[in-house]
Amino acid sequence: MAVDWTQLPPELVERISKSVTILRDYVCLRAVCRPWRSSIPPNPNHLRLQLPWLLLPQSDPNQSHRPFFDLSTNKFYSLYLPEISPTMRQCGSSHGWLIIVDDTPDIFIIKPLTRAKINLPSFLTSPSVVSFNHADIDSQYKLYLTLDHDYVYPHSSRETRDTYIKKIVLSSSPSTDNNFTAVAIVRIHLGRLAYYRNNKDRCWKLTDAVNYLDIVCHNGLFYVLYLQEKHGVAVFNMSKGDLTRVSLVILERPTSMDFRLSIDIRLVCSGDDVLLVVQHMERDVEYFPDPREKSLWKSKVLWMEVFRFGWRRRRLERVRDLGDRALFVGQNNGFSLLASDCAGCMKNCIYFTDYTNEGEQYRDLFGDYEVGIFRLCDKSIEYLPRCGRHLWPPPIWVTPNPC
Repeated sequence: MAVDWTQLPPELVERISKSVTILRDYVCLRAVCRPWRSSIPPNPNHLRLQLPWLLLPQSDPNQSHRPFFDLSTNKFYSLYLPEISPTMRQCGSSHGWLIIVDDTPDIFIIKPLTRAKINLPSFLTSPSVVSFNHADIDSQYKLYLTLDHDYVYPHSSRETRDTYIKKIVLSSSPSTDNNFTAVAIVRIHLGRLAYYRNNKDRCWKLTDAVNYLDIVCHNGLFYVLYLQEKHGVAVFNMSKGDLTRVSLVILERPTSMDFRLSIDIRLVCSGDDVLLVVQHMERDVEYFPDPREKSLWKSKVLWMEVFRFGWRRRRLERVRDLGDRALFVGQNNGFSLLASDCAGCMKNCIYFTDYTNEGEQYRDLFGDYEVGIFRLCDKSIEYLPRCGRHLWPPPIWVTPNPC
């Protein structure tokens, strides 16, 4: 007589689930049948720290599953995420949640494991949006292009989705803190900040300062990379009810950070520090003999540097060895892990994804996305499975840890 495993007592199924140590296996266990799924909690709080997953673009726009690459097994898997359609773009990953923008005015955050979803205020609540009309083909949005609102610029919904918001980070996990704050870098105003406080605000609010390049949230403070004549870091908090700048430190940069060269700069939270990761890039154009073929723009990471902020001396201090740490940089909120805490994680390395987002309309003009592991000890690069730039949106790190 065949055994009907669906009839196992719920307490036994839950006990089995607590013996699982790998998140991928836990997800598979919940997918066996409906009785097992209802008996096993969606958030496995007993699991040890997991390596991030690399969420990949869909190859088939009609699918409801999203592929991801598991670093711990070097295998591809898929998650059922019908909420994220091919017309949407990921503009951030923070505390295990993805931040999604659509070519409609909608913005929302979603946790891939549980599909928990929280809507954020739409584009239309921003003071820089004059109007929106879905019927105006290729010019659905009317946006103020300058801070003093003296020029209105028409923007298509696709352009706005791709260029209006550069990146969004969260102050804390919405799973444990319903009063989280979302902070965005708004590209349309040369890197101005916008913020939204859940349960307090009905719309996005803009700050006055501009020229912000990257942002991370660390221990309740927002660290923002600032570019004027010199590089600096602005530190913000919410202690006074608004996003208030509590300090701005202009830093002397090393000679290797020559802005005449192609470099990308990212902020990363690492232990008690906020680090600066500099990617030195090689960018080139490949021309084809056939004039009907489009030129192909190529971008390649050559090597990387890591710096620590020397707040007292107001200078960047080179970090030559990360010890047991591994950094993860890209469109996500930059973070680090102790390699000894995560099976399969390599210490003294930088796991990176291609951060550039030229927009979906330019995706056929660029080569593959750069995704790999840079070793600081010998400056070598191990590339992860290639992902063609004809697929969209770009890959992004997602922390699957239930926090």
